[in-house]
Amino acid sequence: MPLWAAEVSNGITTIKPELGEARLLDVGAATLSLRGWLGVGTVIRAANPDPALINGPSMNTLNDGDQNYRSGDAVSTAIESYVQTDLQYQGLGLRLAGKAWYDYTQAQQSVLHGNVPNHYQSGAPLSDEGFVPLGRFGNVVLDDAYVYGNTQLAAYPLQLRAGRQTIPWGSPTAGGMLSQVNAIDYAALGRASSVAAEAGIPDWAVYGKLDLSERLTLDAFYQFAFAPNVYPGCGTFYSTGDYVQPGCNQLTLNGALLSAITHRNISTSDAQALGNALDYVGRAPDRLPSGGQYGAGLHYLLAGVGRFGLYAANIDSKVGYTGVQHNSAGVLTPLLANTGQAQATGLSSQYYRSYPANLHLFVLNFASRLPDQTGVYAELGYIPDQPLAWNGADFLNGLLLGRGPLARLSKLPAGASADGYDRYQVMNFSLGAQRPLGKLLGGEFKLAAELGFKHVFSLPDPAVMRYGRAGWGMAASQAYTSCSGDANTCRLDGFITSNAWAARLRLEARYATRWPDLTLTPSLTLGQDVRGYSYDGQYSQGRFSTLLGLALNMGRDYQIDLGYLRTGGGDYNLLRDRSLVSLGLGMRL
Repeated sequence: MPLWAAEVSNGITTIKPELGEARLLDVGAATLSLRGWLGVGTVIRAANPDPALINGPSMNTLNDGDQNYRSGDAVSTAIESYVQTDLQYQGLGLRLAGKAWYDYTQAQQSVLHGNVPNHYQSGAPLSDEGFVPLGRFGNVVLDDAYVYGNTQLAAYPLQLRAGRQTIPWGSPTAGGMLSQVNAIDYAALGRASSVAAEAGIPDWAVYGKLDLSERLTLDAFYQFAFAPNVYPGCGTFYSTGDYVQPGCNQLTLNGALLSAITHRNISTSDAQALGNALDYVGRAPDRLPSGGQYGAGLHYLLAGVGRFGLYAANIDSKVGYTGVQHNSAGVLTPLLANTGQAQATGLSSQYYRSYPANLHLFVLNFASRLPDQTGVYAELGYIPDQPLAWNGADFLNGLLLGRGPLARLSKLPAGASADGYDRYQVMNFSLGAQRPLGKLLGGEFKLAAELGFKHVFSLPDPAVMRYGRAGWGMAASQAYTSCSGDANTCRLDGFITSNAWAARLRLEARYATRWPDLTLTPSLTLGQDVRGYSYDGQYSQGRFSTLLGLALNMGRDYQIDLGYLRTGGGDYNLLRDRSLVSLGLGMRL
């Protein structure tokens, strides 16, 4: 099993319990199998907010989740159930799965600051009005729903699936490219009550796997619809964007535009900004692809060496990018007001989130097991048209004030849009190994390690054009040489770099106890982003994470998980103050 490193994506660790063995029931001539999970869990913040991430001049649109909680506050307390059923009859099958959850803390607990949907009411609970179904604080949703069966094609065995499903492709290493084929439910992974089966978001597709020989297989898929990643909603502890998710539909300017218009310094709170049409940017409808993703993979088992996989796919980005549209009917930008041509009473632009289509994905991976039971795995991936997000400070300054590398945005004609990204060639390489260490200190130990490297081809000098680095103000550039921010803001650092690499390490032990049904599994997972800032946010130089975990398994049916995650490091790490303690109790149904 590849290493699930202490990856932190919006504060979320990827280590989750698995479903248990299926229970079989005879239903006439058919067979019904059932698997399920019932869990409760809580997550508690373990560090106070970093003042630099709360009060920084460009943090106003990123810090609601940080402001709402202090050390010792519960940030999630949820109950959750996941049920998966398979009905099989004469070589045909139907899989149905669904989940239900309710997060009491997010739905009922008062918070210190608020979020956009609750109109920044301090002392009131957050609101999830307008959130997508998977992002709500409580819901019941359908997961898998597909039919499957076995047949033959030209005398070769063929497996087919059709319906709502995730494509069974996955990266052998953390942060690999192949994982981009399926959308991920990060909101579910943030609940201590959830299971690994909830990570993937199914969508309507057909999938087939053809066995050409005992060693060679071919599989392919076609997705009819599009589903983006689901991230924790604005104002929740894990969120790092106050305006990004659906339902969070105002981007506050907090006096920046008012200051430019009046030529004096004005600072407003989030609640005040929502009450002034010149102090926030409204949201236009998001732009989603229409579906039509497809791909094929070839898998070959080379005797005595290992299994190789070669993949090619045309996919749509599951990650959204902020764009702007300039409406033909609308009020003036501050540029006109500043020249005395008119009085500005509102903004003529709106923002939206777009999901770029037609990313061409090519992946080669490898997995093998050595005679001493050491597992080795690797992945090499290439995308020739990966979107890179414009720097947010450059975006706003160019749009509203006509400054910096994106000054052209202030002259957008009526009806025009700017999608907020450029496309580049990118490459990933990751290498991992896992080795059993045998019996040490009374337990069965296992060690896993990974190295990851990410590269962007032909990236320009950051003095000319730059990408990424959310949360800090506009650095100087060739187009605008002035910078009035702090040292981190004015340095040409923290933007996406051509090269970035990181390391992950996990040590795990399994202990039997005097009670035959009880096993203890302590673990230590370390992550260190060594150099550079990757195009996908996976690596941010200097960032580290340490995860201490303890799993208690009582037979096959009951599990308790206790974890402490410490995050920190990195001059441009928005998650460095999101340390937490989590406790989950679950029963396999």
